[in-house]
Amino acid sequence: MEAWRGRPFTAEELTGFNVEKLINAPALLNLVHVQRGEKDFANIASISPLPRSMPAPQAVVGALVFDLSDPLCGEDLPLLPQRLREQIEASPEWRELTRRAAPAAAPAAAPATQAGAPASSGFDDMDDDIPF
Repeated sequence: MEAWRGRPFTAEELTGFNVEKLINAPALLNLVHVQRGEKDFANIASISPLPRSMPAPQAVVGALVFDLSDPLCGEDLPLLPQRLREQIEASPEWRELTRRAAPAAAPAAAPATQAGAPASSGFDDMDDDIPF
C-alpha cells in the first residue's frame, strides 16, 4: 500500500485508515502471468500511483464492497465471480453467518379441527379462480 501511495503511512494515518477509501482509486499494476497446472493466473507483482501525465481510465465494472459484518452482504454474493463465491461460502465466517441467519425450523402445527370435522383453511368459501 505504501508503494501505491508513494509514501509511508504516519502513525496517525494508520489508526484511522479505512480500506474502503481505495475503491476506484487509480493504480498502475505490474502483472506477472503464472501457470499452475492447466490454469493461468495474473498475479500483481507491483503497484504504484499513476504517473501525473497519465489519466485514469474509466471503470469497466462497478465497485462492490463485500463485508461479512454487513447483515445484507448475502445479497451481493451472486455479483461476485464463481470462484470467489465458492471461497466465501467455504469460509468458517460465512458458515457461521448463514447458520445464525437461518430461521429455526418450526414444527408444523396440526390443523385445528372439531371432533370429526375436516380441517379448513379459512378460505374455503372463496372462488378458485383468484389470479394470484
